Parts: sequence; C-alpha cells; structure tokens
Amino acid sequence: MAVSDPRSPVWPWREEVAWQGRWIWDRLPDLESPGLVTRPAEDPRSPSWVLMRRRFELAELPERAVARLTSDSRHVMAVNGAVVARGPVRSAPNRLHYDQVDLSGALRVGTNVITAVVRYYGSPTPWWFPARPTRHLGAGGMLLEASLGDTWLVSDDTWKALSCEAWTAAPSPGIGGPPEILDARLLPKGWTDPDFDDSEWPWATILPNNHFGFDGDQHPPGLPYGSLVARPITQLSGTVRRPVNTPPGEIPPGEQRLTLDFGQVVSGTVVMEVDGEPGVEFSLSFGEGLETVAGLGDRSELIRYTSPGGPSRFESFDSIGFRIAHLRVSSSAGVRLTKLEVHERLHPRTTGPSFSCSDELLNRIWEVGRRTLDICSHDAYIDCPTREQRAWVGDAATSSAVDLVSNSNWDLARWNVELTASPRSDGMLPMAAAGDLEFLDFTFIPDFALHWVHALETIRLYTGDRDLVGRLAPAAERVVRWFLDYQGGDGLLDHVAGWVFIDWAAVSTRGRCAALNGLWGRALLDLASIADWLGNTGTANWARHVHQELRGGFESFWDPVRELYVDHITDGSPRTPTSQHAQAAAIVGELVPAERLALLVPHLVESERLVDTYWGDEPIGGPRLREGPPPPHWDVHDRIVKAQPGFRPVVHDALARAGRPDLIAGACRDWSRLLRRCGTSFGETWTAGTSSHAWSSGPTRDLVVHTAGIVPGEPGFATARVVPCLGDLEWIRAVTPSPAGLISVKARPDEVSIDSPVPVIFDPTHLWGGHPRELGPGHHEITPP
Repeated sequence: MAVSDPRSPVWPWREEVAWQGRWIWDRLPDLESPGLVTRPAEDPRSPSWVLMRRRFELAELPERAVARLTSDSRHVMAVNGAVVARGPVRSAPNRLHYDQVDLSGALRVGTNVITAVVRYYGSPTPWWFPARPTRHLGAGGMLLEASLGDTWLVSDDTWKALSCEAWTAAPSPGIGGPPEILDARLLPKGWTDPDFDDSEWPWATILPNNHFGFDGDQHPPGLPYGSLVARPITQLSGTVRRPVNTPPGEIPPGEQRLTLDFGQVVSGTVVMEVDGEPGVEFSLSFGEGLETVAGLGDRSELIRYTSPGGPSRFESFDSIGFRIAHLRVSSSAGVRLTKLEVHERLHPRTTGPSFSCSDELLNRIWEVGRRTLDICSHDAYIDCPTREQRAWVGDAATSSAVDLVSNSNWDLARWNVELTASPRSDGMLPMAAAGDLEFLDFTFIPDFALHWVHALETIRLYTGDRDLVGRLAPAAERVVRWFLDYQGGDGLLDHVAGWVFIDWAAVSTRGRCAALNGLWGRALLDLASIADWLGNTGTANWARHVHQELRGGFESFWDPVRELYVDHITDGSPRTPTSQHAQAAAIVGELVPAERLALLVPHLVESERLVDTYWGDEPIGGPRLREGPPPPHWDVHDRIVKAQPGFRPVVHDALARAGRPDLIAGACRDWSRLLRRCGTSFGETWTAGTSSHAWSSGPTRDLVVHTAGIVPGEPGFATARVVPCLGDLEWIRAVTPSPAGLISVKARPDEVSIDSPVPVIFDPTHLWGGHPRELGPGHHEITPP
C-alpha cells in the first residue's frame, strides 16, 4: 500500500521483494534444534537493547538517498545524530513491516554515520508479541538497505553492534507499557556522532536465514517474518507539549517531589534535559489526574533516568500517555531541570475538515472528540494512550468512522482495518490485534468482530478501494459464518462462546442475546453489500437468506405489553431486562417491522426510565469469573439500561434509520457529562474508566453524518449524498473529506450552500420536504421551492 505523504520518494525497489541487506544482531542465538520436529533450546529471548553503528564516506551528496529498514522489536534510527525513523508499525510478526525514509536531508559530504537503538521486548506487550522462532531469527535483529546514489549501504557484518547494559530490563506493571530504566553513565558518550571512536565495539553478527525448507538464499524475505511489507502510514508526529506549571529549574539537594500538569492528556515520547552531578536519579510516574496514580504504588514508575553528569538529554523510547507527571529527584548537591516536555507521536491530521453550528456546546463536543481520537491514533487506533495502548478491534470501528469524516489522511483508517483482520484458525478475530492479547488468545469478543465487518463496509463506502476490500472480504465472510455454529432452529444465535461484551453497560447477554443477534443482522447485510459490489452474488444471496431467517426468529424478543425488545431469552423464555442496546441493534440490523420503528424511538433518547449502570461496577475476576455478571439491582420491569458512550454510535444510527435524525444533535449533548469530568478528552464511560478513550468520540462523526447529513452516495464518493437535518439548531456548517477533495455544507432553515468536487444528491426531506435533486460538482445555493 502506498504511503499518501506526497513527500515520500519513489523507491527503486518498489517491485523488488528480495533484500540486499541481511538480518544482523549483537550475537547469534540458537533458538531451536534444526530437525523437522523442533523445540526451543534454553530460551535466550530475554529483553535487550542493542546499539548499531555504520560509518561511511560520501564524496558528494546524492540527489536522493532512500532507505528501508525494520527490526525485531522496535528501533529509533538516526543519521549524523538526527532521528529519521521510529518503527516498525505494530503488526503480526509473520507480516512484519518496514519503514521507508529519505536520508538525503541528514547527509553531509565526508564522514557520515547511521545509528540505531534497537529494543527487543522479549515478553509480549500491548503492541507487540514475539515471532515463532526459526533457528536464529526471532530473538531480536535489524535489517536495512539504503541507496546512496550509485552505491548501496546494507546491514551486514561491517556494522558495529553493542549490547548495551545502560538499560535495565524490568517487568511491566501491566499498565502504561514496559518501564524504561536507563543509567546514562553506562551509555557511550557521543556514540551517535560520526567521529565517535567505535574501534572497541564488536562487529555485528549476521543472522542466518535458516529454517526448515530453507532454499539456500540467506537474504530476506523468509521465516519467521514473512514477505516484509512497506509501512502503510507516515512517521508519527505532532505538537511539542509542555506543562502549564513551569518546571522549577533549580532543584535543591535531597529528595524532592514535583508534580507537573500538562493541562490535558498528551501522548508521545517524554523529553527531559538536566544538568548536574553524575548519578542523580530522576523517577517519573504518570497519571490522568492530579491524584497519585491510584493502586499502583511503585509500579506506576515508568521512567528512571540516572544522569551521566553535566548537561544531558533523555527521550523515552516508547510513547507514554498522561496529563500529570510525578517527578522524584534525589541528589546530594542539587540539580537543574532545564526541560521536561512531550513530543507527541500521533498519526498526522490534515487541516480543512471541521464542524460548527449555533450551539457552542456541540462545537466543543465535536472538537474534544477529534482531540480524543488524535491522542489515540498511533500506529493503530488504540483504546487509550494512558493505560493499555492496545488495538482493540471493536474500539477501532468507531475510531476509523470518526477519522474518515474529520481527517483527509485516510491511511490509518485503511491500515487499521487490515491490521485487525488477523483471524484465528476458526475465523474469529482477536479482541485486540498485534499484541499480548492476540498472543495469549485466552478469550475473544464476538461482537467486536461484527463491528469490524461494519468498519470494512464503511471503508468500502468512503474509499471505494476494491483492492483493499477484496483482500479483506474473505475474512469478513469467515467472521459472519463463524456464528452459524451457534444458530438454533429459530434462526437466532444462542449461547455464543467467548466474552459477549456488547458494552460496559449492564446488558443481559445470557442465552439468546438480542443485541448480539441485531449486530449479526447488520453484519450479514454489510457482507451482502460488500459481496454484491465485488461481484460475488453467491455470498450476497446466502447472507440475505440467513438474514431473513434471523428476522423471523427475532420476533421472539418482542414484548407487546411494553412495546420493546427484551435483552435475552433463556430456557426458551423471554426475560424481563431490556436496554437501549437491544432496540438499537434490532434497528440497525433491519430486524424491526416498519410500523414498530416509531414505538422504539422514545427508548433511544434520554428519559427518566433510563438507568445508567455498567458491569464495570463489578471486577471481571473473582466472583464474576466464577458466577458471571451479578443480577440487576434496578427495576427491570420499568427501567431501560442506558448505552455507554462507546455504543452510542449504534444508537444514533438507529435513530437515523427510524427516521429521526433530528434527535441526534440533542442526543450528542449528553457528552456534556464527559466534559464536566475532563474538559479536553472523553472518558471510557459516563462515570468511570480512563479519561481519554477514542470509542467515546462518536459525536464527531454523528454531527457530520446525521446532522450535516454528508455521506457517500456511491462507494468512493463517486457521488455524495447531502441530507441536512438541523433539529433544534439554527444553522450548521460542516467540511468533510472525500477522495476528490473537501465537501462543504452550510445549512439554515431557509437556505443550503454546498461546495463539492463530486456530483451531489441533495435531499431536503428534513429541512422543508420535497424530493431529492441531482447537482453537479461545484458551488450551489439552494432555497425552498
């Protein structure tokens, strides 16, 4: 997949699979016996840090100097001391990606040096898990090749590789990522400079490409890393963030504790510059609020830096998310802290897309939603930057939908739907991709896989990318078909295995779950649309046939007295508890007779009957692990469980399908509760969890899609469809991207202005009635007839 950054060079190996470089490391591990049936020897795969250097001469500067590189597990590469690449992006280890960079801006005539810090994590992290080893590969390594005009520079045994003891391996606290403990006194001073004397460093060791079935070529590609794939997104970047309370500068002797508030949740590498005696220890822990990181004790420490003496600079290897930095400094003679800041490492956002309206609260909600997504947009859409940084499959469906309407750079949306398409052998997707949870595979969330199918359909509609959708369509079909083993004779799914999550809200899911069946119904129709578009009529017809069976069985959930759908059926009997989730999923799954839609609408908007409760009140382990969720503590006959922010996009989509998009802007005002909790990012639930969770950014999409009413009319925006719905607003203005450029809509009750690079179907149904009309590309001023 091509990187969309127009500054990317044209790679001379675009059609070349084989590499000229070789995998190198500081040692030659022996990971397994070479026989057919292999078993690991004494496991050498402990965490390690290796410093790589390669000095070279240039008589003249090349017009371009393009390089590609990768590593196991992560690298920071510099040319003449200037960092040019951080990577690779997270992915399954058997589909390892490589970075692509142009080195020319950092080169100079004379002596040059390429350096890299390569960190091998050893144990799985939320964003990485180890490869299945071959004899020598799978326990760390780096691979590089660069075109320097008429010559090539490749990774081989002419490099220097130093196993560095400056870093100390430490167990992960299970939150916030692996700690970084660096004693800079043990770090070779000036080792990234071209004139550094590395004569005492050991030469790098070439890692043979041997594996069972080895064909004799020692160059990649090969096992265990697969074909090696070009990085699908640009290098991460962002704003330098500094604390709102200025660091004190001079810190007196003794043990001192400082609290630095950055004013909002930030996400990136922590940079610290200090000056003082050698051996001063700086310890940093982090939190989302002014309180100490609760319940973690010393485990909350993620950075411990021991200064080498004199002026020194530290930058964390991994990205850290936080608002508050708690700094502990211990010195005998005092020390000077000249800088403590964060260099954000986020997926780039373009300027242009925007939303505004006559309600300043909604304007703020839209902006905070976009910021929340930004700090969760790393090399994947992550749940939150302050805790796990995992690529949860369900969270990403909302994140990609928000990104598609608020960012012209769709690379991450494309990449994430591919990253998370990592099926198990049975076709089910992991609940979080390319990290420890996929590696452990101790459970899965079946409804997250259904959200992934919907995300693929959304990608189809927005991008029209046949190659991407065609490659992933088989995974979508396998996900949908996975549920067939749980389909009873009435067409309904029953006792589905795994963690049927639905939402943190306390939805009853035992037995036949209405919300899960509704989401399966939506996925069946999504699959049918994808298959029709790709010309696979057999799959499309099958999916619609199963949907009809499901529609017939779904009637069992209907409660004619209360005029709503109940949450679940057990032992053949409908149970009393009900939720917004059951109603919304039934509507988006198109399982509701048309005459009932109006009956369900009141249950989808705020009312005194809604109960705000969630299973997070009870720990997942302990009694819940043995006995399941606790029984409801509310009046299940009269009350309806309210959806948490993460499920609300489904609720809002249901309102639109029920013909009431006019209610969605008002529903988005519920996010004022989250603003009161944190004014700069949205939290995980209405009352608890982290304060920066991208799945809560739904209004940033919904106000564009449902209120401004801008959606693709055909895949890839061959046409746009504009159906403004002001609701109680006096005016709206939205600018949203398409592959052909930005589409702008301004709407008042008596006038609509549209600027579009593509043809538009304008539908005035919710403004002043009438029939849709076709408009060509360009500018249009439209008034009521």
